[in-house]
Order: sequence, then structure tokens, then C-alpha cells
Amino acid sequence: MDGELDRMSRIVADLLLLSQADAGLSLRMQPVELDTIILDVYRQARVTANEVNIQLGHEDQAVIQGDADRLKQLLLNLVTNALKHTPPGGYVTLSLFREPEWVRITVADTGRGIAPTALPHIFERFYRAEDNNQKGTGLGLSIAQWIAQAHGGQITVTSEVGKGSVFTLWLPRGPVERTETRPMKLSQA
Repeated sequence: MDGELDRMSRIVADLLLLSQADAGLSLRMQPVELDTIILDVYRQARVTANEVNIQLGHEDQAVIQGDADRLKQLLLNLVTNALKHTPPGGYVTLSLFREPEWVRITVADTGRGIAPTALPHIFERFYRAEDNNQKGTGLGLSIAQWIAQAHGGQITVTSEVGKGSVFTLWLPRGPVERTETRPMKLSQA
């Protein structure tokens, strides 16, 4: 019973967020250290990874103007989906690349992949692939894409059935004004 209540609460929260997005929900924009968010997502996902190996791939440092909570929600959604669709012993790799005008974050898995007929629809609300035996509402990827677009970015995906998928989040770098100083990380000392 508690599991069903939790599931219904998540559905209601997702629907409320999408409704607010449709009504023009504004984001709390501030300088965001993406490498820190990725590390948080990695640590959180490791707890629920079960028999799937989750790892950090390439990790540049990058600061953008964004809403840290929403970006973390987006990345957790992508990583959680990858973990759900990757068999035991498979891999999910989270990477961050800083390019001249964009920041590129990839979530790559060695899961079952997405059928070519399903790919054009995966970001639609309530869409679930016909061969998908995993639980879910079909709202997560549309929320993730909305968050990406609200940041001036987008999510793209490549996939091969039986080999896995790579979801790529593209975010514009743009100018970032620091509103506060922060202590150096130990790795910078």
C-alpha cells in the first residue's frame, strides 16, 4: 500500500510540475557547478544501482547559469532510466565535457536499447515503448526535456537495440557571473 501511495505521489508531483511548466514556471537561475551536481547524482545513483555498475567517465569542470535543483532532477531522471533498462553486470557511465560554446553531459548505458520506431516519441508525455516491461508513468523524459529547453539546451539520444543508449544533454555555456566566492576543492589545492 505504501509503495502505491509513493507512486501516486510521484505521478501527482510530475503532473503538477508539467502543468506549472506549461504555465511558465520560472527557474531559480544562478551559477551552477555541473561537476558538483554530477558527483551528487553519481553518489545518489550508486545507492540504488543494485547489480548495475555505475561509473564516472570524462569529467571536466563547468559552471553555467541554471537552476541546480532542476538540473539535478533532470540528470537523476536520465541515470535512473539507464539503471532500470540495464541488466545486471551492465554499465551506466556519466560524463561531462566542456566545449567552446556548450557543455555536454552524457549518460551512456549498456542496456537493451530503444527501438528505432520508439525513438521519435520518447520525450512525449505518457509515452512508453510497447516492449517496455518497466514501471513508470512516461512523464520523466518529457520533464527532463522541458528542464533542458528551459535552460536553452536540449537532450538528444542515440540507441542501438541490444547494445544500449546514450542520452546527451546539451547546455549553453554563456557568461556566468559569480555571486559569491567558494572555498577551493581539495583537488585544486
